[in-house]
Amino acid sequence: MELENSFGDYKINKIIKSDSCLVMKVKKKDNYYICKISNDNTPRLESEVSRIQSLKVYHFFKDKLPKIVDQGVIKNGMYKNRSYYIQEYFEGITLGDFIMNDKESLETKNQILKILVGDLVDISEQHNFDKTFDFLSADWLEDHILGIFNSMNRFEELRYLNSLNQIELNSKKLQNLKKCLDTIFGSNTFRSLNDEKSFISSLGHWNFHDQNIILDLKSNSEEYKIIDPDTKIDLCDPLFSLARLFYSFDHATIETGNYYIESNCYSTKVSNNYFNIKHTWKNKNSNHYAELFNSNTNSINSININKIFSNKKLYLRFQMNLIMCYLIGCRRNFEKKPEFNSANFMNFKKNDVYLFLKTLDIANNLFNILKENNE
Repeated sequence: MELENSFGDYKINKIIKSDSCLVMKVKKKDNYYICKISNDNTPRLESEVSRIQSLKVYHFFKDKLPKIVDQGVIKNGMYKNRSYYIQEYFEGITLGDFIMNDKESLETKNQILKILVGDLVDISEQHNFDKTFDFLSADWLEDHILGIFNSMNRFEELRYLNSLNQIELNSKKLQNLKKCLDTIFGSNTFRSLNDEKSFISSLGHWNFHDQNIILDLKSNSEEYKIIDPDTKIDLCDPLFSLARLFYSFDHATIETGNYYIESNCYSTKVSNNYFNIKHTWKNKNSNHYAELFNSNTNSINSININKIFSNKKLYLRFQMNLIMCYLIGCRRNFEKKPEFNSANFMNFKKNDVYLFLKTLDIANNLFNILKENNE
């Protein structure tokens, strides 16, 4: 008996991935599409379709998001009663793969990324905002970030790191995270966010991760599409979507395990609270990746966040959303035990610790900027 490699009227061209859902590239007549099938009985895919369609109320997203061509519930086979949908396929390369491409110069990558980030900042201000948070948006940000921060304390290792007054990270002395947050929340600049009308929205994409942005370099170096909104989030500052883009490098680093941490924090002797993060990417273009997305550096090739944002309030909102994004990453990527690389406990991998240290660095950078401005 000959087996057909197809899904209904669609020929299966490629299995892209299979985790929370099966994702396939399929073909019908002369056109390619993306088919998603749920691997569980949750309504996640229905929520994705609903979010994609709803986002098209924004002019910016009408031509950026894929068209949904079919959706439903599978009636037969092992996937019986599982939901699916089929969407338009975008030809191109993901932003993340483009940055790792050794055929493109750092200058070209920098140019495209600057245009892209400028666009994404503009759209963040063009959302429909919830009037409930008029003159209360700073309170929402503070409550939400502290809620995530406090939820991390149920994890013993993160609770320990939160208890330290100071941590040395790659020879840089960093203040306690709670101290940084309290200083930021108490600053005049942060409190002045409550003088503004709402910047909290109930409808957003929430995930401009570099694998969700498709560049069409053949037709136009400035043309791009966006896929896969995050339906786990219902209410947020639209700048959170952009924060996810700047989180991309560190997310890829923990996903691929291209790092290790040097520290004596697991030693039975007294620890001096020092940590060194070492990246082990073999692709030389990972340096491009790190440099372009490092918002804490003054490198000529990094995206200069200070220049992109039109005023200090927008800059502050972005930084707070970046902190929120990394805190969520700590919680979602918690690991019960470290993976040691040597017998003396000095070298290990632990994704939540890695992301915590990165969060601490970002928070300290903002803390220091506010101190310099006498906040």
